[in-house]
Amino acid sequence: MVYTDTVRYTIPDPAYSDEVWRAKHGYREEHQHNAPYRRNRDFKPVPYGTFGGMPNYRHSEAFCQMKNAKDLVTEEHHFPTRWFKQFMRGATTGVVLGSMWFFVKPSNGFAMQKLMQSVGERPWSGRVWRLFKHTAPTHALYGGSLFLGYSLILEFLRHHDETNMRPKFIDHEIAMAVIGAVAAAGMGSGSPWAMFSGVIFSTLTVGPAFWWLKM
Repeated sequence: MVYTDTVRYTIPDPAYSDEVWRAKHGYREEHQHNAPYRRNRDFKPVPYGTFGGMPNYRHSEAFCQMKNAKDLVTEEHHFPTRWFKQFMRGATTGVVLGSMWFFVKPSNGFAMQKLMQSVGERPWSGRVWRLFKHTAPTHALYGGSLFLGYSLILEFLRHHDETNMRPKFIDHEIAMAVIGAVAAAGMGSGSPWAMFSGVIFSTLTVGPAFWWLKM
């Protein structure tokens, strides 16, 4: 939406990819840097008054202005905005899948009686709202934490991508292993065997499946 760090050209000649060949013949690099249209990531670029694509750096505006709210949907450079959107995607997914699991899972009778008592029995009194008020926040936090944690781990592993020699699938598997270990530790009371099982299950089963879904 905002800018790209480099302008990537189509390379018609295979010899052009050889940096020695380019240096010998006086050619430029394959990809050229593209100047940003804002001072930093906290500002939205408004390139008014520019000529020929050259920014004058005097017309950047903060995202907190309401007229720029429409651009938050496509914003990918402002880190807090990206993290919030990723958490909300996970929270929505968690509520949908968690609610489906809640209605079919085996439940403790006493706990279900307490829940139904707090929901009430009077029709058209907001019973569904009270039901989701007691169940959805937990599912939303689970889903949002998983999505945000995955994004933060990948950003940590790939924020210097120009020196990263690992395939992205390997970083994906590392992130899934960490999430699996944390989730298994939470469900298994911190047992090392549970953490090991979570790593194996996430790396060999969940990780490749999610990678296939992403691709």
